[in-house]
Amino acid sequence: MAPTRPNKETDREGWNKSWEQELTRLFPVSRRPMSVYKGMPQKTLQFIRQSSTHLQDDFNSQMREICTLQRDLVKAVVSAFAHEGFEEKWRLLTQKRREELVLEGLYVTSCAGPDMEDRRRWCPEMIVKALAGNNDKDFIQLLKLHLPKDQVKDDLTAPILLPNDQFEKMMKIDPNDHGLRRLVDIHRLQRAYFITMTLWSTFNAIIGVREQVRTVKVSRRITKEDKNVWRAAEQVLGKSEVKEIRRTQEKAEVTICWNCKRDEESLQKQGRVLKACGKCKPIGRIIRYCSRDCQVADWKHGFPVPHKNICGKKGYDDDEGTPQPDQVTIPSSRGLTDADDTEIDTGIPAPEPFFKRSPALLHQISFHTEPDSFVDYIFVRPYPQDDHGVSLGLEDDKMKFLIIRRKAMKTGDKAAVATMYKMLLPYAEKLAFGGTKLKAQLKSEYGVDVNTVEHPELSPVTEEEKRVGLTLMMKGLMMRDNYSGPKIHK
Repeated sequence: MAPTRPNKETDREGWNKSWEQELTRLFPVSRRPMSVYKGMPQKTLQFIRQSSTHLQDDFNSQMREICTLQRDLVKAVVSAFAHEGFEEKWRLLTQKRREELVLEGLYVTSCAGPDMEDRRRWCPEMIVKALAGNNDKDFIQLLKLHLPKDQVKDDLTAPILLPNDQFEKMMKIDPNDHGLRRLVDIHRLQRAYFITMTLWSTFNAIIGVREQVRTVKVSRRITKEDKNVWRAAEQVLGKSEVKEIRRTQEKAEVTICWNCKRDEESLQKQGRVLKACGKCKPIGRIIRYCSRDCQVADWKHGFPVPHKNICGKKGYDDDEGTPQPDQVTIPSSRGLTDADDTEIDTGIPAPEPFFKRSPALLHQISFHTEPDSFVDYIFVRPYPQDDHGVSLGLEDDKMKFLIIRRKAMKTGDKAAVATMYKMLLPYAEKLAFGGTKLKAQLKSEYGVDVNTVEHPELSPVTEEEKRVGLTLMMKGLMMRDNYSGPKIHK
């Protein structure tokens, strides 16, 4: 049973102190944390292995949730970093005020679901003073670890799992024990969810927003096999403990369409009914859909596993259908001369491993990856002012600019950034944006102070760069000629 803590509603500081004391005990600095599975009774281990299908279903559900949450966090944070000077505003707050905001984030996260608070036990980083401080694991740094290396995407296909040596030592198991391995995978997702949710809730506290958050757990039909598993659990944990576990799980269950995620209550208001997969229902896996289209979409392209791979099956192929998580490591180098289809579609090259794109640059890139985007650069203004996009004309050497922009986005090349400034300055002055703001924006995006680059010398243009530049220029001009929306400055 979890230790008795002060009530978080009436004694938030006492409640948090109790948690921090437990985290210090679980993850001692002076010695190696003990594996949670070491010395575990064989009956308990057998119970876990018997629950493999339950664990896989739970894993799939949590995988979808965490990817959606992290995607939404990234989009909000990138915009705030770029538009609102978010990091500077946070650093200017007093330590006391930052601690209050972090504590609010931890509280809101712990209220997000019946089992959410317990997930904090996997997160030794979740210490108020450290998160509110100025170190390599503070609030801002953890946010930045969630930012993508290349560009903000509409869909996340694998969760970002922040590495922690102490946690991994606690989770150490025999790698050939597939039953326990799936449980460890779930603990990793639970850890990621709590950390991400705390960052999100703290971010909302800073901007003055309190969101109603609900976690989702897929419901199940109780089968004969399920009853046998629960009986085994009662022998290990006791009837009262199992009853409490089941009560907590039932509270978390919400009936949704597995594909589009709309809940039963909202669908009923539209006169629509959820229907369960007929082959999965007999084995206790209740997967519901609101329409034939949703069922077909999940059958072919379901995430994290297409439904056709698991329909009616009690077990899973342990090595199939599970995307590998992003462990926040530097990716291997890509070919320097190979522009892939994604770059031709968006105009955005993959960054070199040594170049870390800033939140401001990710925000700039997000404009260029929108459908039908043809502008060459965006002058970003603070909310509620409108941003301004510019599309260089042929007389302004549009192709040269695209080649130089590619160099800057790929490597952060100082000479390329300084040359971009010179080419964009006439547009900045025409739009009353000004050279000073343009310098500041480029420094925020690339970390380059153009005042320090007196005589920029660009590296020779390669044939590959010419080919890509020409392709992007022709594509952009065609899209611009067919454009009928708000005015774009040329």
